[in-house]
Formats: sequence, C-alpha cells, structure tokens
Amino acid sequence: MSNRFEAMSKTRQTALLVASVMVFVVVMALLAEGGMRIRQAIRYGPAIGGGLETLFHIDPATGLRLMVPGLRTSRLSSNSLGLRGPEIPLAKPEGTFRVAFLGASTTFCAEVSSDAMVWPSLVIDKLRAASPGQKFDFINAALPGYTLGSMQKILEKLVAPLKPDLIVIYEGHNDLTEIMAAAVWRQGIVFDTGDSGLSWLSRYSLLAYLVEKNILSLRRQRMAAGDSEKLRVPSETLAAPYEERLASLVRDARAVAKQVVLVTFATRVRAEQTPEEKQQAGVTDLYYMPFRAPDDLVRDYAAVNEAMRRVARREGAALIEAATAIPADKQHFADSVHFSDAGSQMMADIVASGLATQVGIDGIRGRDGGARRDGK
Repeated sequence: MSNRFEAMSKTRQTALLVASVMVFVVVMALLAEGGMRIRQAIRYGPAIGGGLETLFHIDPATGLRLMVPGLRTSRLSSNSLGLRGPEIPLAKPEGTFRVAFLGASTTFCAEVSSDAMVWPSLVIDKLRAASPGQKFDFINAALPGYTLGSMQKILEKLVAPLKPDLIVIYEGHNDLTEIMAAAVWRQGIVFDTGDSGLSWLSRYSLLAYLVEKNILSLRRQRMAAGDSEKLRVPSETLAAPYEERLASLVRDARAVAKQVVLVTFATRVRAEQTPEEKQQAGVTDLYYMPFRAPDDLVRDYAAVNEAMRRVARREGAALIEAATAIPADKQHFADSVHFSDAGSQMMADIVASGLATQVGIDGIRGRDGGARRDGK
C-alpha cells in the first residue's frame, strides 16, 4: 500500500512540476509579449501583430493605403491627409515653392529616429538654408509597400490637387520584388512571397510575429546561399516592366508639376563586395527574393537604375545619382535598402545638391531656365 501511495505522490509531484514549468513559460511569454508591445508603442504607437502595420489603413475617400490621420509618437507623426510629416495647406500659399516626394518605405523612412530625420524633410531644410528669401513646403507622399502603380494613384488623388512645383521620385525595390514574384511563378518555383509563410498566431502576437519572421529570414538566407532553384531571367528582362511603369508615372507627374526629378536607387549590396559581404548586405533583399543570388541582385539593381536613366532622358526628367554615393555599411543603412539617420542625412545632401545643379536655384524659384531635362 505504501508503495502505491509513494508512486501516486511522485506522479503528483511530476504533474505539479510540469504544471509549474508550463505556468512559468506562459508567464515569461506574456511578459515578453508585453515588453515587445510597450517597445513598439514607444516607437510607433499602439501595436498588434505586425506592429508598424497598425499605423496604416485604407482611406475610404480615396481607396489609398495611408497612415491613420493625426498620429503622434516619439518617432513619427501623420498629418490630416494621412501622410508622414507636417500639415500641408490645401491651398498653396502665395510665393511658396512646393516639393512632392513620391516613393515607398525608403522615402517614408520608418527606421530613422524622428520626423526631422526623414530625408525629404532634411532636403527642404537644406533648400531653405540655401535660399532664405524663398518659402518652401513639402509633401511626403511615400508609404511602405508602395509601387510605381501606387504612386500614380496617390499622385492623382492626393498630390495633384496640392499643386506641387517639383516632384521627386525614388523607388526601385518594391517593383523589382513584384516583377520577380511574377517571373518566379511563371518559372514554376514554389515560394511563399513576403510574409505569407508566417502562421495565424503572428497576426495576433507581436512576439510570435518577430520570432517567426526571424526564423523565416534565416531560412530564406540559406535558400539564397544554397543550391535551391534560382530565377533564370536576365536582369534587363526584369527591368523592362519597371521602365514602362516608371515612364508612365513620369508622364503623369510632368502633367502635374513643372519639373520632375528621378533619383537612382541606393542599396547596400555592391559589385565590389566579397561574397560574404554581399550575403550580409543583402539580408532584406534575400528575404523577399531568396530565389536570386546576391550577384544577380547587384545586376538587377544596376539594370533598374539604367532603366531610370533612360526614362529621364526620354521623358525630359532631371536625374540625381545616388545609387553608389552612400557608403554600404551599417552606419548608413539599417538593412539592405533602408537608411539609418546617417544615411538619411547623406541622402538629403545628395538630393539637395542635385536639385541645385540639375534643376538650378533659378529653377527652384519657379523659373524654367535653370532646369536640365536630359537626364545626364
């Protein structure tokens, strides 16, 4: 009888130990989840699941994906139009030169420390300093995930009514990813694009989202570095749809503003890097495009920038070269394509200087005589 009681006691002790461990794990997970959400709330505002994504919504009036209007956090804010940055008078004040920036996450700049460090905002600061007698304001019409097609929509529905004098366009990553995804399916490669490989739990748990995304990122990096099937399409072929889309956007932009400026796309992956450096520098690209080798990505971005140069020459837009002007290091890039504060500052220097030389100070003041439209 005593042996049976001893066995029952050990069973209860084991069950109690297992239950205690489970409770401990659950408590630690809840604490970690709470910590993650507090960190995201400090950085971006209230967060669920994907964090930053909760700052955006589909605007019922325009059908555009915009920021929730009137947001204020320690790092970013939105105006009443649902765009990042200060309020913009709907009627342009007399004597004001208005600049509109069209782009995606690399112009939205969620990675920098504040609204003041977003490179379009820094560009306007530099223009004001260079021309103290001229009034400037700006529209940052860039949103994460936007493609050239999205930019055409926001140009038509939000930017055109604000009557900008100059439009700056900067984008290369999202359209290239979208074009590659279509080519992948045509080639028959089975691949979960974007975040589609994440579980249902990641939609509700920020901790699960971050853990799963890191695991997925590592798996895709190994896929890119390994012998898995790669996309067999020349870079020039991938750049052809991009060129058509960009040319269409530039034509629409030139119908809105007197001057349009293209900025070549800067990435941290460079031709002169070692294979190991390319693999490390291309971490963001390889998350979305693991079916492409790092050397292919170098050629792909070069083809995209060449397409941009051709569009500038053909469509009469000015061109600013930024593709390799920013050092390819962790100090200037937060990942493969997004800028840190230092990178954003350098990008602003490049664009502001380019506006002075490619467009000309006279052009900035509203005269056409200083503008160069040959894309050279």
